[in-house]
Amino acid sequence: MDLTGNAKLREYMTIGTGLMRDKSWKPRTKYQYRTMNVHWKAFLDETDTDHREGVLQTDLAGGLMMNALLVAYIAFLIRKKGFEPSTIRGRIAAAIGVQRMALHAFFRVSQTWSFVNKLETHERKCKDWLSTEELRKLNQYIWTTANIGNQFYFACKMVWMLTTELVYRTGSIIPENNSKGAEFCSFCMSMIATAEKEGLDPAFCLNIQEKTKQGPWRLLYTKKRTKKTITLRLQKGGTFEAIWQYILVTKKNKFRPDCVLGVTKGFIDGGERKRQYLGKEALNYSRYVSWLKKCCKAADIYIGRQSYRKNRLPGIGDIRRSIMRAYGDYVGKDKLQYYVGHGSRNTAEQFYLGFNDTEMALVVGSVPWRITEG
Repeated sequence: MDLTGNAKLREYMTIGTGLMRDKSWKPRTKYQYRTMNVHWKAFLDETDTDHREGVLQTDLAGGLMMNALLVAYIAFLIRKKGFEPSTIRGRIAAAIGVQRMALHAFFRVSQTWSFVNKLETHERKCKDWLSTEELRKLNQYIWTTANIGNQFYFACKMVWMLTTELVYRTGSIIPENNSKGAEFCSFCMSMIATAEKEGLDPAFCLNIQEKTKQGPWRLLYTKKRTKKTITLRLQKGGTFEAIWQYILVTKKNKFRPDCVLGVTKGFIDGGERKRQYLGKEALNYSRYVSWLKKCCKAADIYIGRQSYRKNRLPGIGDIRRSIMRAYGDYVGKDKLQYYVGHGSRNTAEQFYLGFNDTEMALVVGSVPWRITEG
């Protein structure tokens, strides 16, 4: 753009491309690309390649130049920086992304991606799941025995229901930590609103920002399941009841709570307080995972019991995969794609609907041409 227009045009271009990044990339993607492209800029500097903040200044149409640079960049990352080949994919995507945002649109790098795929030689293991019965047992424990009556418990249970019954990603509800992590998690209680209509059960309408760059992927309603009055002692219900209990406990607390959800103010703000706390009281990923693992251990829920691998406590990914599989059997693959917030059906199938090792052994051992004892 240095050869076109004046300084004002370049100023507008800078503002415009910034807006493009904000609308095209999620906050975490922007952060990751920014940190990863430190090495891309170092590579371009070392090789005397003309660039401005990582953006190439030559025409990339066709893809020959970009493919050549990316192949050389891969060698730079492996030989000079010492990165494992299996970690290259994200850095290549970051280098390509910054060109796309600078309006270098007409180039193809399929050869580079084919090369990257061949570099990724890490073992692809069979997956494990919790059975529907194990999920039911864990859910019952959380609703009954785990209830110690404090706000931390009700906040954790609300996250549990949002991430299992409604299948929100944990990172969409709580941040990784209480410092930088909050900027990647925009959840606040104002994203949950009451929904009432004559002749229908009371419900909450959820419009929560999810992983996808388009913003809220699904507008979900969760209605009241129990006919009973909802109290803090209620021992069964769904997401509606869990949210309602969190409302009750925040209004009950007169002092600074031990745990809060959300990073901005909403209609649930701890009684008469007008803001949520961002300090150590905020529920974050590590606090939630620690609580969940304690619940799994106490309820005797271990993943791997139905496979040949060693038993272990399930993690967030294991539980999400188990929920996906259960929903897939219930609603079918097409509805599963929408319900779990995946833009691609292939993603849901690839990550959540495969075989575990015992299922694979059963299939292999049941082929119709197998010789059996007669």
